[in-house]
Amino acid sequence: MEKKDFCNNELLINLIHEHSLKLDQALEMLNSGQATKLSMRAFKSYIATPDVKTSAPCPAGILDRLKYLVNGHKTEEEVHLSTLVRRLSRALKSVSPENPLIAEAAKALSPYNSSKR
Repeated sequence: MEKKDFCNNELLINLIHEHSLKLDQALEMLNSGQATKLSMRAFKSYIATPDVKTSAPCPAGILDRLKYLVNGHKTEEEVHLSTLVRRLSRALKSVSPENPLIAEAAKALSPYNSSKR
């Protein structure tokens, strides 16, 4: 298989890392409310690198469902805004958390930081 067949795999891996999910958490989310459950073995094949013998291309439906679930059923604009606020909050805290102006700015952003971490 070609590397382009595995682009959803990379997106799935990034999504899992971005939301600090453990594999069992991500799999549980995907399987919630589903009649046919995805096995851990199949799920791991989607996050394996393409050079691994057991890797398999991740179906778009798996990626789309996990995106929908981790983003709290939000619109795309809300997701982007939430991501920007989360990154800005982290950046502010890492620059100089003891600086009163930065601490105040981070505090002001906290109501808009709607991540579920």
